[in-house]
Amino acid sequence: LNFTDTLYYEVRQDVAIENLYLNGSRANWTISPNQHVNIYGYTVTGEGEYTMLDLIQHLEQGKDLSDVKGIHYRKKGNVILNEPRPLIQNLDELPLPARHLLPDLKSYNYVNYKRWPTAHMITGRGCPNMCIFCDHPFGRGNRTHSVDRVISEIKHLKEKYGIKDIQFHDENLM
Repeated sequence: LNFTDTLYYEVRQDVAIENLYLNGSRANWTISPNQHVNIYGYTVTGEGEYTMLDLIQHLEQGKDLSDVKGIHYRKKGNVILNEPRPLIQNLDELPLPARHLLPDLKSYNYVNYKRWPTAHMITGRGCPNMCIFCDHPFGRGNRTHSVDRVISEIKHLKEKYGIKDIQFHDENLM
């Protein structure tokens, strides 16, 4: 186990949390879904916005998880790998990140920045390249927010949080 997996395993044991969720690239890169499901309880693969919402609603309502696309989970001792959820084609339908739920953005201290405060943005997902070392967590091809959406988010960051530097984390920019 790596550090993250060990940490979550210990948290589950010590705090007796019934369910932890693994989402993002760690869930996509796994070569052992059994290992992650044993540690986290559930893994959300691919784009997690709608999958996580669907999963939580199913759990809260006691519904069967077999129709929740994009998850791995355990049922009667077996690891179940549900079919993937289709990629979100219109990224503008997603709300702005809930940065208001974070501590004051001025408290973040990123080493590579020259001006404070700073923020991170993703303006697109996917990559058209075929690099053998990449898992393409957001699929092949390139889907982007509209120019108006990107400008709106930058203005929002500047006006609401006084952001001076932005680091873009698009797959095709790395």
